[in-house]
Amino acid sequence: MRVGATIDIAAPPDAVWDFVSDPSRALHYMAGITRWEVVSDERRGLGARYRTLLRVGAAEVGGLVEDVE
Repeated sequence: MRVGATIDIAAPPDAVWDFVSDPSRALHYMAGITRWEVVSDERRGLGARYRTLLRVGAAEVGGLVEDVE
């Protein structure tokens, strides 16, 4: 599954990328995420994997996210 969105942010691209590419901050900007934990040796970047839970209505659904690009 591929998820995408577009918004305008009044900050330099490097500052935005530093923020959103840090997995420890995912809960701060991803709506509905209730769990985001590292499950690989790599904490961020290519090959890093995370176990996630997302609230959808009254239920939580989850999966494994891997950075591939």
